[in-house]
Amino acid sequence: MKTVAALSLFLLALAAGGSYETLSEREEALFYRSRGSALVGRRLHLHLPPAPFLRPPEKIRPGAAEPCYDQYVHRNVKFIVHPGNPYYQQFRRKGAGDRIVCIKGAVVHFAETHLTAVRIHRIRGIPPAPPRRRESHGTETAGHPPVDWPALRFQGARQPLETCPPCGSSLAPRLGPGVRRPAGGTASPAGR
Repeated sequence: MKTVAALSLFLLALAAGGSYETLSEREEALFYRSRGSALVGRRLHLHLPPAPFLRPPEKIRPGAAEPCYDQYVHRNVKFIVHPGNPYYQQFRRKGAGDRIVCIKGAVVHFAETHLTAVRIHRIRGIPPAPPRRRESHGTETAGHPPVDWPALRFQGARQPLETCPPCGSSLAPRLGPGVRRPAGGTASPAGR
């Protein structure tokens, strides 16, 4: 009987079709503030921290005709999942660890028990996104100290700096005593 209920729930989720929506910041704030009731009937794609899913679930029955569900709570929003869901079983076997929990499900309301919850269709752990690198927008980064070019001999030169011809035909540019090389790469007289 339990396998029939789990199979029917799984087929119902597949038959529902459609795509899951990612919430904007305003919708997400409304979702958590209303404990999910403002978005009843919508199919959502959410990324949550693993902490709520590391605790043992609470067993609930949202209605007399409904099967028993595992319930988790995050920010006062209830998430329910059927224990026979194959995605949930795989998630429980692997564990969340430090991974982000990716949930796809629908917001449902059970009138008999006045329960509003996200019924989870798919659940899995995904690795956290790598930290984004800040772009410099033309400024020097802290890892590169300024270089005093006249004091530093050109590293790629085939000849010593003193023997370079004045015409600039060598790989090493001829730098005078008051000339610095800025970050842009061209030599300019200092103080002008």
